[in-house]
Amino acid sequence: MWHNNLKFTSEFEEDATLPFLGVLIKKENNSLITSVYRLIKKLTIRIQRICSNETIAKAEKRKLDEILKNNGYPAHIIRRGIKAGEAIAKRLQQPQPKEPTVEKQKIFFTIPYFGQESIVFASRVRRICDKMLSHIHLNIAYKKQGTLKQNFLPTQKGRDESKSNKELIYHIPCQNCEKIYIGETGRSRETRITEHLKAIKKKDTNSEIVKHILNTNHTMNFNKTTALAKETNWKRRIIKESLLTFESKDKAVTEVKHKLQVFG
Repeated sequence: MWHNNLKFTSEFEEDATLPFLGVLIKKENNSLITSVYRLIKKLTIRIQRICSNETIAKAEKRKLDEILKNNGYPAHIIRRGIKAGEAIAKRLQQPQPKEPTVEKQKIFFTIPYFGQESIVFASRVRRICDKMLSHIHLNIAYKKQGTLKQNFLPTQKGRDESKSNKELIYHIPCQNCEKIYIGETGRSRETRITEHLKAIKKKDTNSEIVKHILNTNHTMNFNKTTALAKETNWKRRIIKESLLTFESKDKAVTEVKHKLQVFG
């Protein structure tokens, strides 16, 4: 029975060579050629890295040289191995140049929170960004959806009608023809109508309504101002205004603000 701490390995011949106990044995012309198999380089590297000064290292390398010669190692192989080990140890001791650190661009992204599914989705998005967009640091935040406050507070306290009168796309018809003015506002409809009336009084030609009144001598019917859509997001509100202006064909006195691809 072998001791439990004893472990055995096996080596097989490849290209007529076989490593055995630190010796590389090569079969050539029916004779065996031996050389050191990484042993001298490894020992030299250990000496260079462990010894605290060069004097001690030189003494240890002389001892290594004597031991190897006494065990029949050829002198030229010993010199070659020690020289190669010194070169490797010197390279390992040199400080490695630090790679320039590139500051990652921070991007903040908000997604609705629906429990564990949202966390898993965010984790997958981060992994994809780390692989494909290494220069970006993605920060994902979660936004609550369908809270008790959102669902029940309007029912209990009643809806704020003043909010429904803001952030609108609206149109004002002409009293004398089929022309209409289509606009958007983040403020209340009454505030925007007051501004239009002031522009008419000042004859401000920057206003499309004023231009229509001056060119045709018509009157706008502000009493029939109608909300076409409600949108809290400014960019979306502008896009909706452009779509509604385009759909009105030639009736709108205003021009399409954004020429979108859907217009053709």
